[in-house]
Amino acid sequence: MTQAITSRRDGDTFQARLFWLRAACLLDSDSPIIKVGFETGPKAFDDIWVDYDASRSPRDQEGRPLRREHVQCKWHVSPSTYGYLDVADPEFINANARSLLQRAHAAQVTHAPAGDGVRFKLLTNWRIDRADPLRAIIGSRSSAIRLDRMFTSTTDNSKIGALRQAWREHLGGDDETLRLLARTLAFAEAPDSLDDLRERLDH
Repeated sequence: MTQAITSRRDGDTFQARLFWLRAACLLDSDSPIIKVGFETGPKAFDDIWVDYDASRSPRDQEGRPLRREHVQCKWHVSPSTYGYLDVADPEFINANARSLLQRAHAAQVTHAPAGDGVRFKLLTNWRIDRADPLRAIIGSRSSAIRLDRMFTSTTDNSKIGALRQAWREHLGGDDETLRLLARTLAFAEAPDSLDDLRERLDH
């Protein structure tokens, strides 16, 4: 019970400090961030959201402008890894019915039906397993999925093909469904400890 309370408290602290790091950018006239929100937005991606100035917005992994980013913060007391099957498992986000992937798909259909302009990011202190095919399709600069890597083969007879097949079947969609969703997804690691995050805020 004590560990559960500690985990929840630290998770709230993790989320709050990541929020304030983004909110502090509002004081910087050179920052493209114009608005920041907390605990509002699409289910499972409602921890933090950021709006960008359309004239100075950052670019996504394909060079298209980003208008908004929704971030789901997930803190773990103990270090570990995750992979593509975990994001299709409701237990990964302590849910009973819908997985992170299903909730991301619902958010994408509602907020980014064309598959661009909005990013849905999982930000966690766990890292993607080095041997997992999800790691192979994530861009090192953006933490977003690279479609050229995800769809590099046309069959499912490979590790990345198995990822595509598992996600398609989990979502009940086809490759086009998966492309539109994947273009909006990012999986990022937050390597800083809670103390490190506080020190960054202090400076």
